[in-house]
Amino acid sequence: MDATAISLFLVAFLAVMSIMFRLRGKVWHFLGRGLVQLVLGLFLLFVFNLFGSYIDVYVPYNLVTVGIAAVLGIPGVLALFGVQLFIM
Repeated sequence: MDATAISLFLVAFLAVMSIMFRLRGKVWHFLGRGLVQLVLGLFLLFVFNLFGSYIDVYVPYNLVTVGIAAVLGIPGVLALFGVQLFIM
């Protein structure tokens, strides 16, 4: 990388960090909540895939399925399994 790209990256990084510092309570709360929902969605997919292996149903881990599981929770994971059952 040349010096121009590095300096543009540093300026953008500092601008984003200054905005996050000013709104630190709101931003970190939003990011923390999103991270918790993402981890919970991954865990739900793991548990349902574990039990789904007994009936040969597997929902792959990708951005779309993890996003659905994170946003919708248990109903989303059940819907993913229902879709997977009808596709197979």
